[in-house]
Amino acid sequence: MSLLTMPSGALRGRILGLPAWPALIPDLPATARTQVPEAILGQALTWLLGNVDWLDPDQWNQHLRARPFPGTTVLELLVLCRRLPAGPLAHRLTERCLDAAQAIVEDPAFVAGLYGADPAFTYRVWLLALLSEFGRPVDDLNDAAQCLLDTGCGDLTNLGRQPYAALELRYALDLGGFTSNLPDLEQLYSRTMLAHRADPLYLSDNEAYAITHILFYLSDFGRRAPFVGDPAGLARLRGLIGTLLGSYLARNDLDLSAELMLCAQLVGMGEHELVRHGWRRLADTQREDGHIPGPLYRQAARDRLDGVKAGAYTFGTSYHTTVVTALAAAERERRHGSEPH
Repeated sequence: MSLLTMPSGALRGRILGLPAWPALIPDLPATARTQVPEAILGQALTWLLGNVDWLDPDQWNQHLRARPFPGTTVLELLVLCRRLPAGPLAHRLTERCLDAAQAIVEDPAFVAGLYGADPAFTYRVWLLALLSEFGRPVDDLNDAAQCLLDTGCGDLTNLGRQPYAALELRYALDLGGFTSNLPDLEQLYSRTMLAHRADPLYLSDNEAYAITHILFYLSDFGRRAPFVGDPAGLARLRGLIGTLLGSYLARNDLDLSAELMLCAQLVGMGEHELVRHGWRRLADTQREDGHIPGPLYRQAARDRLDGVKAGAYTFGTSYHTTVVTALAAAERERRHGSEPH
C-alpha cells in the first residue's frame, strides 16, 4: 500500500494503527456551546462530592491498588477546587478535600516521607502548598521542607534530573513560596520535549500526559498565559495540541482528550472544532450520576460487582477523567463568564 493511500474506512478498528472512531456529532448552536460544559461541570462536582470518602487512603487501599503517594487523589481534587467558580457546591467539595488533605499530612508516614526527601517529595510539598493557599498552612512541615532545600538534603534540586521532573518540582515550590536553586520555569521549559518540536505521531501516552502537564505548570492551570516562545512557537504548539486531541478523541480516550481540551483553551483554541466536538462527546458519555468513565472502565466488569466493590471500581476507573473534564469545563466557564454553581 502506498504511504499516500489511506485504507478504506471499512477497515477502521480492524488493522493496527487505524482506530475506529465514532461518527462526528452534529455541532450545537452557539448559545448551547457554553451550556454543555456548564452542565457537565455541575454534574461532575455532584458526583465527586458524593464520593469524597474515597479520599481516605485507608478506604482506597482496602478496595483499590495502593498508590505510591497516598495523597495523590486529594491533591488532584484540590487542583480542581482552586479553579472552580465560587458557589455552594464548590465550597462544600473544597472543604471536604481540605479536611482529607489535613488528615493525610498529619499522618506519621507523610511526615517521615517528607523528612526523608523520598521520591514523592514534589507531591508532598505540593499538597502543603495547596493547604497554605487555602488558608490551612502546616507551618512546621513547611519549615522542614524549606530546611531540606536549604541544606541540600536528598539532592532534591540536582540539575541532572529529568527536565520534566525538575519543572514539576519548581512549579510546586513556587506555588508554596519555597526558595531553591532550581532555574525558573521558563528556563526549565526550554529543556523539555515540548520546547524541542515534539512530533505528535511518535508520542507515547506517557509523553502526551507530560506535554499536557508542562502546559498546566507553565500556566498555573490557567491562572496565567503559558510561556511558549515566539508566535511561531505558539503556532507550532497549537498544531501539536490539535493533532493530539484529534488522535485521542479518535481512540475514545476521554482522559487525555479532556486534558488536551484544557490545553487547547490555554493556547487560544477554545473554539476549535475538535474542542467543540470533544464537549459533545463528553456530554454524551457522562453518566446520569455525573461521572465520566475513564479508559480503564469496562461496563461488563462493573456489572459483575455490587455494593462497595462496585463503588470502588467506578471511582477508581472514573474519578481522574471526571476531574480533568471538570477542570476543562471550569476553565471554559471562567472564560465565558457563566453563572457560578
